[in-house]
Amino acid sequence: MFKQNSDVKEKIVDGKSGTLCIYDDNIVFSPPLYLQRYQKVKEKIASVSKGTFTKVVDLGCAEFKFFRYLQSVPGVQEVVLLDKDHQILKDNEFRINPLAADFLILRDLPLNVKVVCGDARKYDPVLSGTQVVTMIELIEHVQISELHALVKCVFQDVRPKLIIITTPNADFNKYFPGHMPGSFRHWDHKFEWTAEEFRQWCQEIIEDNSSYYLEYSGCGLGPDNTYCTQMAFFFKSTEDQEALLTSIVKENLKISIKDSNCCEESLNGAGITKSADASVIREDSYKIITEFDYPVDSRTQEEKDQAYTLARFYSLINYLRMGERGNVSHLDSEGITEEDTENKCTDRLIISFKNCPQETSAFAEDIDHAVDEHIFFSSEYVKSEEAINQKKRTDNEYVFYIVDHKYAVIPLASLSIWVNIKADHKISHRLIRNTVADDCFETIGSGEDWQGKVQLCHDSTYTSSDESGEDCVQDDDRYQEGWLAGAECMGWSEPVIDYSDNVNTTVNPQDKDWDWDVPDVPEDPRWN
Repeated sequence: MFKQNSDVKEKIVDGKSGTLCIYDDNIVFSPPLYLQRYQKVKEKIASVSKGTFTKVVDLGCAEFKFFRYLQSVPGVQEVVLLDKDHQILKDNEFRINPLAADFLILRDLPLNVKVVCGDARKYDPVLSGTQVVTMIELIEHVQISELHALVKCVFQDVRPKLIIITTPNADFNKYFPGHMPGSFRHWDHKFEWTAEEFRQWCQEIIEDNSSYYLEYSGCGLGPDNTYCTQMAFFFKSTEDQEALLTSIVKENLKISIKDSNCCEESLNGAGITKSADASVIREDSYKIITEFDYPVDSRTQEEKDQAYTLARFYSLINYLRMGERGNVSHLDSEGITEEDTENKCTDRLIISFKNCPQETSAFAEDIDHAVDEHIFFSSEYVKSEEAINQKKRTDNEYVFYIVDHKYAVIPLASLSIWVNIKADHKISHRLIRNTVADDCFETIGSGEDWQGKVQLCHDSTYTSSDESGEDCVQDDDRYQEGWLAGAECMGWSEPVIDYSDNVNTTVNPQDKDWDWDVPDVPEDPRWN
């Protein structure tokens, strides 16, 4: 939190990360420095992986604060959280348990989480197949004489594709008010390196492990372009990937022969299989404190597309319904001419490509002028279906027709763009047509000329009839279910409810229980 009664001696704004304010007696990072570290490490994993890295090991995980960031990295399906302090792992186990939201919003990919107590200087099969290793503020807690064993385990035994190391930058310490030369930021730090010392150590690692190349960075920008936290990213050369896979297989075979009774092992890099008593695998190996799988969405892709299509379809119905209700009050349906209704357009909705995910370009082939930055949706009022102008689409405008203020005619071309505008992949016309057909009271045409009709008003004044003469009113229960799905897409909180059929009632304030929300509390005699 920023100081209220002190003047800022120096303020530095890092456009990519945050702001640093230096006061007489304190320095403040906004957002906090540890959050900046987590965010930058997460972004680096996501940018390098591009959804291909599935297993991440966080060495020195301590209180599991980085785990919530790992959850959202695309492609990650297995996380190992390793620390040597058994008590800290047990005390903070609650931080990684699935939340209620994880059961409501299911993951597309499985996620297995292992909390492991062990020494990161020693290799264990639980690390097999790891593609990313993070060491966030870890090495400064290790004796310099023991760093060689840690480096050997990570760079030669685990051999991941990406290794991320962060550590305090001693060059920044002079900016801490009251800092004494030679002192460390934390009581458990064994050393704190300057930028030059850290670079020299990283270069020695590269010399001993030529299959890796190096990139430096940092976070918490301070005066003189000095970072409070320094970072090193080690990338495995692509030409060494085949040797990496061979090494993993050989290592697994070696371990399997050496101790076949240890545990069930996977030679494809998936780690170990949890046994009946996984808390202790063997005395000289890592100990799995807890292990669980996050809830995953087991639906097929087609089932997901159907649910998404139905939600978008009902968001469209409510968009048209809200527009219709907003105009019924001031339009005289008896006196309006056919020419007037044809020229009357309402609720023109403009959706910008810039506000949509990059993947939405998947539907660009359906747009006549894909170079434009906006798509236009509009609703046109017509007196009858015969008056609907079957003109071709022009520019990026897509039309839905409201017939006599009773029901809407939705062309497939316009509906397809409405559904796909926010989709992360192209949903076919066939799937859209088949999904929404049962939610329309009538469908006409086929193929690209398909059109669906949906009721907009439930009041008896606005019911319409099909060819058989029966009233065409959609099922209220099905509408309510669809509304809930559609409301999620549009961000609405509750549906518009028509109370026109309610029975009139009267309220007598003289009745003792007329206001049932107020409890009947006897008077206190002290008030008299």
